[in-house]
Amino acid sequence: MRGTGPPIPSLSADRKLLRRALENLLSNAIRYSPAGGEVRVDVKDTAGAVEIEVADSGVGVPGAFKKELFTKFGSVEAANGGIRRGFGLGLYMVDLVARAHGGRGTVRDREGGGSIFGITVPRQATAPLVH
Repeated sequence: MRGTGPPIPSLSADRKLLRRALENLLSNAIRYSPAGGEVRVDVKDTAGAVEIEVADSGVGVPGAFKKELFTKFGSVEAANGGIRRGFGLGLYMVDLVARAHGGRGTVRDREGGGSIFGITVPRQATAPLVH
């Protein structure tokens, strides 16, 4: 359902790759939010780029692990000696998609608890995409 907010910005991107990256962000937000928790998606148009952010209401990510999350097989659970909830490839793929378009994957704390993961992509891809 489309809200009454500002129009969604357009960008030049590989639709399938971007969709898969967003599916990964949404899947993680749902997985790490408690039952009855909130998952929010925001799309922002900022200085020649589009930012898509997915906020969850989970426990958040300790600061020391934020950089590791976008690496291959990165996992907070594994780093803490716990049981993995996935293979650690979802956020790695998000970052690969972002970089293929000249952008980046992001993570920051959500006010009130949880995390905000995102993908920032320039309106015009700076790197050639393979189809």
